[in-house]
Amino acid sequence: MLPKTSCVSCSNGMLKDLNTIIDFLGANGFIDNIQSRGLSILSELIQSDFMQGMIDGQLAKSSSQCPSDPMYGLTLEQNDTPFRATRNLVDTIIYASMAVVQIIAIVFAQKSTSVALPVNNTLDMPVPVDANLIDLTDLSSVGSWADMALAEGKSYLGGMVETDNGDKVLGISNLLSTVLDDSGLMTFPLA
Repeated sequence: MLPKTSCVSCSNGMLKDLNTIIDFLGANGFIDNIQSRGLSILSELIQSDFMQGMIDGQLAKSSSQCPSDPMYGLTLEQNDTPFRATRNLVDTIIYASMAVVQIIAIVFAQKSTSVALPVNNTLDMPVPVDANLIDLTDLSSVGSWADMALAEGKSYLGGMVETDNGDKVLGISNLLSTVLDDSGLMTFPLA
């Protein structure tokens, strides 16, 4: 059974959607999945060398502070075992964070659907009188330019062109030779 939430005095309107979000996540198995992953991670953490190192350190520290212990007053060396995240932990963090980000995006998108656009949404821009503008609402004016550009590109790339040393090669070969090295490889310096 999933918890039900209620606001005593909400200062954030998004909290009103919390029950809906929890119900949605529960219905799609997300909460059960996170719960089983969480228990698995907790079990791995309790059985890890990191946790054993913490327990050993606390035992050694308590021995050095107990007057009836033979190690009383000794300064002990700290042997901290570093924490190593398991694949399961990393996968769960990524899985949960992606779901949270998506839920936040969906809630904001739903909240913004009620926002109305301004009635006058024209933009006045000063344009020179002799400017030749393209009407993007009527693409027939752009079609001839696009056809011309494609024809020029096809003739250059598929046709024979003369290189700097006077050889005749395909245009595509000439274009590629500008980005390839002498052995025909494209290399990217990483440093």
